[in-house]
Amino acid sequence: MSVLLEHEHLLITGDAVGLRYPGFDFPIPTTPPPSFDEEQYMRTLTKIMDINPSGLLLPHFGPILSGAEGFLRKNVEAVTRWGSKVCDAVKGQQSIDHVFKYFITDVAEHTGKLEGDLPDHVRRTVKLSAIGYCSYVEKRIANQSSLAEKWADLILHRQRAEISSRA
Repeated sequence: MSVLLEHEHLLITGDAVGLRYPGFDFPIPTTPPPSFDEEQYMRTLTKIMDINPSGLLLPHFGPILSGAEGFLRKNVEAVTRWGSKVCDAVKGQQSIDHVFKYFITDVAEHTGKLEGDLPDHVRRTVKLSAIGYCSYVEKRIANQSSLAEKWADLILHRQRAEISSRA
């Protein structure tokens, strides 16, 4: 849940916009299990961008009082990159460690830091995000497979009904 302080046009974000660690000019998307939902996350980011707050009041590591739009845009870009990679990884039956490695490399590249220089608390947050994103994609694929099976059963049932009616 986020709250807009209308007079100041500042948005208290909760965990809706990812994390910004001190010394990082890059948001780290928060995609924890079991509740992460990519579509909802992107809708939330889009709504916040539409509000166009003058600043973001994050629950960790202080406010973003300038460059809020850029921070939000970078978050959308990161989630888009991460989502594409996770879909490929899950479909290819790659491990969560593989996804974590991609996420941590992405964070390092976008923060201008070496992977080995990323603090342990950042690595733990990114690992949790990898687990959450993989879980989300696995559920989506399972739901799509279930839907495809239902359609196949329906088509087969209709074909059988047509054959029976002709006989």
